[in-house]
Parts: sequence; structure tokens; C-alpha cells
Amino acid sequence: LQARVDGRGLSDEEIREEVDTFMFAGHDTTSSAIGFTLYCLATNPHIQSEALVEQKLIFGNDKNRAVTHRDLQTMKFLEMVIKEALRLYPSVPFVGRLTDKEVEYKDGKVIPKNVGIIVFIFGVNRNPEVFPDPEKFDPFRFDNETRTYSPYAYIPFSAGPRNCIGQKFAMLEMKSVISRILRNFVLLPSGEAPILAAETVLTSANGIQMKLRKRDWI
Repeated sequence: LQARVDGRGLSDEEIREEVDTFMFAGHDTTSSAIGFTLYCLATNPHIQSEALVEQKLIFGNDKNRAVTHRDLQTMKFLEMVIKEALRLYPSVPFVGRLTDKEVEYKDGKVIPKNVGIIVFIFGVNRNPEVFPDPEKFDPFRFDNETRTYSPYAYIPFSAGPRNCIGQKFAMLEMKSVISRILRNFVLLPSGEAPILAAETVLTSANGIQMKLRKRDWI
């Protein structure tokens, strides 16, 4: 943000601090996202099957080989799955911001400058005008060929200059972990839905319940 004012880039020390932020401060948010994504796969077996097809195309007969960066970049459908899980269960369900200018809405309502506001990301991501049938888990909403909504209508990593600096790293982490689990286990529903709870990070008061069964790869 300061660079936008004076044109000064980050120093090496500041860059290191930002790396520390997304390496260590993202543990709770990433684990929340992984848990809810696995829950969505367990309760949507047809989507799990499609995700498995992609994994088999990438790994062939060797499901246990080390995953590469190229593998992760190739997991387009798994990325769609994660994005849809984050739409329904954003790791950070609300964020606070301070208005830097007066904002006027079409209906005439005005938010003055220097007012603290809460952006309810959980609600924004479930707006039926943007995402029809918003309670449905549908990763195809994030097919780049059919996507029509504004980037500000989907903000699990926030948006603008204060968005999540670690979002690309987090996506690679999530793909790596979920891919490994998916290749080794069939995810099955337990019949117990999560009871959502949030302070800063979205969690489940009763845990995220599912069953695992060893997967036959070939």
C-alpha cells in the first residue's frame, strides 16, 4: 500500500516478513479449507469420482510418487473443487476494513469516509443473484470457460491491495494434501453435518466428520 503512495518497493527485510506471514500465519486457515474440502468431496461422490479421474491421469500407475509443481499446476479440476468449497466455507468468514473515501450506493445510502465496516464474506459468497442455487456444491461454477461473475463477488481471500498475500501458496498446499488423501482413501459421509462456528477462522464445533476407506488404485 505504501508503494502506491511513494513508489517505494519492499526491502529484503519486509519481503522476509511477508514470507514469514504466509508460511506460518496460514496454518489455521489452510487446515480449515482442507477439512471442509474433504467434507464436500465425501458428501458429493460424483464430484469425488471426477477428481479421482484427474488424479489418475496425472499419476498413472504410480500413485505414491512425489508430487511436482507441474502436477499441482495440472490439477485444474481439483482447484475448482477447492474454490467451490471455499465459496461455501470461507476460512475467514468476515473481515474488517476502514473506508478511505465516501461510498454511495445506487439506492442513495451512503457510508462516510473513515468508518469501520465488516465485510461478511460468508454471505457474499452465497449471494443467489451471483451463484444460483447457492447451497449446492458445484465446482463447475469455477470453469473459466463459463464463469461470468465479477471477481469481487467471490472473495475467500479478500480482494484489492489488502488481499491474502499467501493465496497462491495456500492453493498449492491444499492441492498437495488433498491429492495425497484422495489417491489413498475413498472419502465417505458420516451422516453428521458440521456445526459452523467462527471467531477469526471458520471451524466446526463438532469437528468435520467423515469415514475413510483404503482406496484400490488400479
